[in-house]
Amino acid sequence: MVAERFAGRIGPGPLLEWVGKSCPWLVLERRPGGPAAQVAQGWNAVLAAGHTVPASARPKPAARVDYFALCLAAHHLTVGSFCPTDVDVTIRHARWQEDDRAALARQEDVLRAALTWTVDGIDPRRVDHRGRPVTGHDGEYLGVLAGCLGAWLRVGDIPRAEGIVTLIEAELARESEAFTEAATTPGRELDALRLAALVTHNV
Repeated sequence: MVAERFAGRIGPGPLLEWVGKSCPWLVLERRPGGPAAQVAQGWNAVLAAGHTVPASARPKPAARVDYFALCLAAHHLTVGSFCPTDVDVTIRHARWQEDDRAALARQEDVLRAALTWTVDGIDPRRVDHRGRPVTGHDGEYLGVLAGCLGAWLRVGDIPRAEGIVTLIEAELARESEAFTEAATTPGRELDALRLAALVTHNV
């Protein structure tokens, strides 16, 4: 892989190369603009703009947010593959040590948008519940939400921290409801077992 780093962590080039090797079926047409600007279009659009993020030892705030978006999309795509990208610590901890509050707020925006990304075609280990699947991806995002929560507590922004707590509690309640419904519905024993494994991973 290309020897480049981003603020001491894996560089955008090597990360995209890793994604390509993990999911060789993926075809992306390069997009202009930074990854953070693409989040509403989905994880594939974010990856398609990943080439715009330069490697840097001391990146500026905007580049750090773009890098966070790129890492989030790379993890979203590959976490269910045989070779998931090793950016867990980056998206759950390192990027939330940011001192720039505007950058933290932008990262939260990116994270909230990522919560709507589809897992269709990339995560078959799922149990559908009221129009939304419960998957292992939900646990990955709970970890990132916990990092975001820690960041807002660290800088003393209690209203923003409470907003993240609301998201975490809603997801835990949704997964609990899905399991309880499956476990108490005759004929859904296999779904209950699948959800037991998924929810155990997620929490």
